[in-house]
Amino acid sequence: MITDGSDFGPLVFVKVNAKWLLVNKSNQRRGETGIKSFKSLSDSKADTLQQEITCFVNFALVGELMFRQKYSDALAVLYETIPITEGEKKSYYDLIASCHYYLKNFDAAEKEVEKYLALFPKDAYGLDFKANIFKQKGQLD
Repeated sequence: MITDGSDFGPLVFVKVNAKWLLVNKSNQRRGETGIKSFKSLSDSKADTLQQEITCFVNFALVGELMFRQKYSDALAVLYETIPITEGEKKSYYDLIASCHYYLKNFDAAEKEVEKYLALFPKDAYGLDFKANIFKQKGQLD
């Protein structure tokens, strides 16, 4: 887990309470939300929306951490992330595999690419990534 935000300024973990942000009356009075249809969201749908927003924010944070080559910190964020949609799952396994790859944890990267390929078996990117892992492990001539 990231304990010191000084390396990347104000960029820190973000927990988003989507339903509160969208239906809070003081926010609506200030004009910060105009989405009244979210007011009727059930708690489970609001939780799902909150998880999707949190996932999106965490992926942005992971991108910044990976850009700064802080792969262990990026993994810590990813392990706190819950992907829901197919696209989120694709990005999730790719990001985890990439972090392990750059940390030279090729066995762990291979396991994550296998999870990726289980969902998307004919994906050329996943197959190419797996071949690169085999090459780094000396298992591909």
